Amino acid sequence: MDNFFDRIDSSLPLPKLLTHAAKAFELGDIKQFSPITTGYQECNVDLATSNGRYVVKIFSKEKSKTRIDDVMWGYTHLKKQKIPFPALLKTKDNQPLFHMPPSVYLCVFDYFEGKSLTQTSVSDDDIRSLTRALATMHKITK
Repeated sequence: MDNFFDRIDSSLPLPKLLTHAAKAFELGDIKQFSPITTGYQECNVDLATSNGRYVVKIFSKEKSKTRIDDVMWGYTHLKKQKIPFPALLKTKDNQPLFHMPPSVYLCVFDYFEGKSLTQTSVSDDDIRSLTRALATMHKITK
């Protein structure tokens, strides 16, 4: 987990950082958490609280604030275009992005149960649906 947590620029240990996130997003008391190690760059965490289950995405220390803002813009606009995407939560200050000074940025999604695409049979309907979603994503402009 040390390598995993090295992806971000936090002076706080992960449990403390998650406590701040849970408070900011009003997620309830933390019951347990575990890193989601698939993927790269970001530090994603499966977080179970007294209010439910969530995915916390802590942005990589290599991402600039401008790039993070672009990613967040994309997340909000995917939903507006009816592309299947987990719900992005907002802080008690009504912000989808939480900043932990000096340089940690994170967001929280509702947890969704899924299967790895590399370990799942894919149907023709899945391919069509994915192709439609990708085509729609490429039409979204700022």
